[in-house]
Amino acid sequence: APDWPAFEAWLKSLRLTAGEKLLRVKGLVGVPGRDGPVVIQGVHHVLHPPVALERWPDADTRSRLVLITRGLDPAPWRAGWDALTAERETALARH
Repeated sequence: APDWPAFEAWLKSLRLTAGEKLLRVKGLVGVPGRDGPVVIQGVHHVLHPPVALERWPDADTRSRLVLITRGLDPAPWRAGWDALTAERETALARH
């Protein structure tokens, strides 16, 4: 699960720099210290307020995000997502 403030910063950057190319964003994001994920949903520049679920819908507790885009190079955003999730996994391995 990514660090929540780092995830919010990444998502804000995506929204502000690529909002017109971001047709839809949706996903489940794990938050350290919570039993369930946070639901993320949005269209273009508009994101709905995150909704915290009490538990994951199934046994897969990995954070996952779907971006539906038009004309957006996914490579830098994927790299940012991978860095967010890798940093958290590395931090957990150290404890």
